[in-house]
Amino acid sequence: MYESETFANRKYNRILKEFGILSDEAEDLDVYFGPTVIANDPQVVALFMERYKLQEGKGFEGGIRRYAYPDNFSNSQMFAIVKALNSGLRVMSVEVPFVYPKLQGDNEMIKLEDFQNKRRAQKWSILDELVLFIRYLKDSSSPKNALERVE
Repeated sequence: MYESETFANRKYNRILKEFGILSDEAEDLDVYFGPTVIANDPQVVALFMERYKLQEGKGFEGGIRRYAYPDNFSNSQMFAIVKALNSGLRVMSVEVPFVYPKLQGDNEMIKLEDFQNKRRAQKWSILDELVLFIRYLKDSSSPKNALERVE
C-alpha cells in the first residue's frame, strides 16, 4: 500500500508546515515508516513516555473521527516527534533499504477491500489526531481541545 503511505506522508508534512511545526525549507519526514530511533537523553525519552487520550463527550462517535484513538499509533511515536519538533529538537528521517515482503503483499491481496479500508481508517485517524495534537500544543487550556494528557 505504498501509494496510501506516500499520500499520508505528504499530507502529514503539509500539516506540520502549515502550522509552523516544520519549516517550509525542511525536508519531509517519513512518519509512516515504522522504526523510530531516539537519542538516549532523558528529555527525549520523556517525550516518548507521554500519553494523550480523547476527552469524553467531544463528538467522536461518527464520521472519520470514530477511528481516532491515539494509543493505536500516535502515542507510541508520532506525538513525540511532533512535540520534539515543536520544542526545537533535531528530528530527521533516514532512508532505510526496505523491500516489501512478497508474502505480506500476497496476504493483503486475499481480502484487498478489507485491507484497503483498514489502511484508509489508519491514515485518516492519524492525520486527524495530528491536527488535534497541534491544537493541544498551541493552547492546552482551550475548551476546544479534544485531547488531554494522561498523567
